[in-house]
Amino acid sequence: MEAQTDSGKWVREHIVDLVATLQPEYFKSKRWFGSKGRKIKSFGLIDFAVLSEQSVLTVLLLLRIGYQEGNTEFYHLPLLLQSAFDAPTTITSQPNAIAATLDTPQGELVAYDAFANEDFLRTFYHNMFENHQFESGLGEGRFVFANVAGRIDQPEVEAVKLIATEQSNTSVVYNGKLILKCFRKLAAGKNPDFEIPLFLTTNTDFRYVPKLAGYIEYEQTKGNPVSIGVLQDFIKNNGDGYNFTLEHLRDFFKQLEPELLAGSLQNLGDNARTERVQQLAAPYVGAARQLGQITGQLHNALASEEAQQDPAFVPELITAQDTNKWQASIEKLIDTIMDTATKYLANAPAELKQQLESIAANKQAYLDVVARVNELPQAGVNKIRYHGDYHLGQVLKTDEGFMVLDFEGEPARTLEERRAKYCPLKDVTGMLRSFDYAAYTVLFEQQEKLGEKVAAGELERWALAWEGVARTAFLAGYLEAVKANRGAKFLPDSPQALQQAMDVFETEKAFYELLYEINNRPNWIAIPLKGLQRISKQ
Repeated sequence: MEAQTDSGKWVREHIVDLVATLQPEYFKSKRWFGSKGRKIKSFGLIDFAVLSEQSVLTVLLLLRIGYQEGNTEFYHLPLLLQSAFDAPTTITSQPNAIAATLDTPQGELVAYDAFANEDFLRTFYHNMFENHQFESGLGEGRFVFANVAGRIDQPEVEAVKLIATEQSNTSVVYNGKLILKCFRKLAAGKNPDFEIPLFLTTNTDFRYVPKLAGYIEYEQTKGNPVSIGVLQDFIKNNGDGYNFTLEHLRDFFKQLEPELLAGSLQNLGDNARTERVQQLAAPYVGAARQLGQITGQLHNALASEEAQQDPAFVPELITAQDTNKWQASIEKLIDTIMDTATKYLANAPAELKQQLESIAANKQAYLDVVARVNELPQAGVNKIRYHGDYHLGQVLKTDEGFMVLDFEGEPARTLEERRAKYCPLKDVTGMLRSFDYAAYTVLFEQQEKLGEKVAAGELERWALAWEGVARTAFLAGYLEAVKANRGAKFLPDSPQALQQAMDVFETEKAFYELLYEINNRPNWIAIPLKGLQRISKQ
């Protein structure tokens, strides 16, 4: 085969041919591809760049993927191109490992994920330190070293590790100190997972977010960059908040088990049960309160005086136009779910069918709850930037407490929606729903483990008592932190107005969960259903 530079030139001239051979099965086999349930209709080339012509030819594709139904999507696809003869057998022997093939005068080239090659991973790291820039067909890209922490002095790569549990992004850990997160699904504009940590670490004293070390962006239109990746501190941790909570809950039930089996707890009243939970779960109660404090400090930072200097962050008064829009969006979600639930009812188990019918019969009650969002403008509170997809899985448990991660927002929403300002209580209720999920996850385990030895209702009462204690501790910590910052104007002063606003966003979150569970985990439908039933009784 001739020199790579000759191949690079040939590929530049035939890049459209390469795109034409992309395989839909390749995308659907990747965890970072979020539209596996949609039929791919076409691949369109937005732009491309040849990043390297050294040992292996590296091409970065920016693709527009069209579907049989629905909107097109924008994806970032870095590929290595090698002759079919030279490509590693770990690639050529795996199904769906090859993204495309291209016949050249020098022979067949196969294209596969560049992140599978350690040399490529090392090059990405060096590019960041060197502020490397590259030209594309229609624009340019840049690696930017933004060492805001002022403490990175190791440009050499001693160790590199590709994170195997990638989801919507691809992540690489360097030297056990830094993590590069590359966004796969892109949109024109700054990704909040780059934008918010940058603001927090450069403008505020909030310290519970990884410090930014660099970023990668592409720009075709001046002043409208597209975020491709971000380099941050790698936080040594004891797992995410969700798994930390599950382990605590398992230990909590393990302590209760002898008395549950003996039946000695059945006659406890609600207050006595709560006291017992507080006693057995004391370490976790402290952790939940601390998480609430950190969440309050996060919102304080996003609403701080420093935010006044940046149009993308400056707090704005919530208006009737805002709440009308939010109400309409939630009502649309409820209508969608009611239609989906009705179709599901025909084959639903009897108990779930009864619960779903109960939710459907109470539709107006939920719409009445949602309508209370229109009282926020009268409370004179601000909308601010917020996390957007806040739950226990988005925080890391460390020896000192928690670190907040993943500011991208809900993946199904547009970038414009994810960058929009909102009532930060949406973050609060997202975390509250996460406590609910943790409680029921372990409850299901306990019911399977203990079977008929303990009444299912008795186990559930203890799970709900634990959830109530965790919620109370989290909210107490949150309100303590927010109220300590007298300048914060993003929460209603009235406890009643505060609770009504939380009911609105918890209702939205529970309906969102219900739709997800119907489509993905029917056995878990009971979790959001019970949450909705509780909200309707308040």
